[in-house]
Amino acid sequence: MRTDDEQSVRRKAAELADAALRLQSAMDTTDLLTVTAELAAAFFACPLVGVAALGRDAALLDVAGPAADLVRDEASVPTSALRRSLEAGEPLSAGGQGGERRVTHVPLIPGRGRAFGMLSLYWPGAAPDLTYVGPFSTHVAVAMESLWYQHRLHASIEAHRVVSSSLGMLMERYGIDSREAYEVLSGISLEYNVTLPEIARRVIEDRDLPVSR
Repeated sequence: MRTDDEQSVRRKAAELADAALRLQSAMDTTDLLTVTAELAAAFFACPLVGVAALGRDAALLDVAGPAADLVRDEASVPTSALRRSLEAGEPLSAGGQGGERRVTHVPLIPGRGRAFGMLSLYWPGAAPDLTYVGPFSTHVAVAMESLWYQHRLHASIEAHRVVSSSLGMLMERYGIDSREAYEVLSGISLEYNVTLPEIARRVIEDRDLPVSR
């Protein structure tokens, strides 16, 4: 390998390491999308970038970057290159005929499993160097997955806290034990067809059980 090639590889490796640190420091999904768009624009020398966060059913949750509107438009079309890229689970390029803007969509998949997002690079002329698009997109996907698990963990902890508080309130108010309080709460949850944490919140807010229908 030539010295200039070695230096190029080392430089890109250093840039990827710096990018990974910035991505992992994102406070929430909106921050992560914004940082990703900035990093991708510089890393691939492609200023027209869009980054989307996706739900479990590949529904568009949020988008950031200069090309956010283009991503929203494509995401709404079932046969678009963006949707086909998600179905294939791999990068897909499209466009380029008659001076048309080209695009490469890269599903953000942390190793395997579902895509947590989509990185979209649009350009009007020559394609950017996508040699390192795999490692870059994996770093973004891992950061997205990490935020998702953190959110789920915090939500689970909060739900447990709310349910425990409502059980204690029912035990004190009605002179029942924890098992009986839980049976009361879960029974009302079934009756109202809402989650246990939501019923628990109503108990805490109203300081009593919801009135039966």
